[in-house]
Amino acid sequence: MRVAAPPPRKRPHTVKAIFGFSHPNNQHAKPNEPFSQLLKVEARDNSGKLVRDALIRFQVDAGTGSKFRTPTPGRTADTDTDENGVAAAPELVARPTPGKATITVTAPDGKGRAPAAYLAHVQVSN
Repeated sequence: MRVAAPPPRKRPHTVKAIFGFSHPNNQHAKPNEPFSQLLKVEARDNSGKLVRDALIRFQVDAGTGSKFRTPTPGRTADTDTDENGVAAAPELVARPTPGKATITVTAPDGKGRAPAAYLAHVQVSN
C-alpha cells in the first residue's frame, strides 16, 4: 500500500527581515569542536511583527569546512521559527584548520527579505 506524502505546510506570513542576535556573533572554537552558543535570529514581516513557523536557512560559506551537526552534517541547515518568531541553528562544528567562516541566514520562501550574517572564528589549538 502506498502512503501519500503530507501536503506542504502553509507559511502564514512573508518574512521581510531577519535580525541576528549580537551575543553569539564572533564566537571562537578550536578545530573540530563545536561553538559554544547556537546562532539565533528573529524573523519579522512587513509590519515588523514576529513571524512564527517561517522557514529559515543558515548557510556556512563554501570552503571553510565548518558544518552544522544534523543527521546529515553539512553547510546548510533549515529550521522553522518558534512561537516567538525565533529560529535557532543546530550546533555548528568548527572547521579542521584555523580560519574564519561566515554564516548567512535567509528566509528562502520570503520576498524582499534582508539576510543576517554571523562570523565564526576557529582558533589555533594549544
